[in-house]
Amino acid sequence: FFVRLVADIRGCRGEVVRWLSASEASQTFGSTGGIRWLRPDGAADVLLGRRRARLYLEWDRGTMRLPEMKEKCCQYAHYFALLAQTGAASLPDLLLVTTTPERERGIWEVLDEALHDAGRPQVSFLTSVESLVDRQGPLGPVWCDSAGSARRPWPC
Repeated sequence: FFVRLVADIRGCRGEVVRWLSASEASQTFGSTGGIRWLRPDGAADVLLGRRRARLYLEWDRGTMRLPEMKEKCCQYAHYFALLAQTGAASLPDLLLVTTTPERERGIWEVLDEALHDAGRPQVSFLTSVESLVDRQGPLGPVWCDSAGSARRPWPC
């Protein structure tokens, strides 16, 4: 994913400044429930014109049951809620790639529950299906911003 992103983003006059492995991207953050962990499968800092953006990547192979996926989504929901409380100037993007459109819809259901439980923080959460990302690349019109929404490109 990141190797393709490095190549494709040049066409948008952008640059991947750095990307982080799963262990490098892991971080703790405080919330009302105590210390929480954010454990993405990877992260990248990209430069798009003058805008610097962080993206987190989750690559779901369908091996985690949806209740376990809900817990992961809860961590992100609480992380985004904390960012909103601290007045962060910009939010990172969370890109989640999964195996099938059915699985993608299921993930949106658990994400909606997780966001509800966290007080509906503003999020930049996009999902796609592996076959679309493979064919059209990470910048193609492959991303959904809610269950059933039309696919669009990220970010340009």
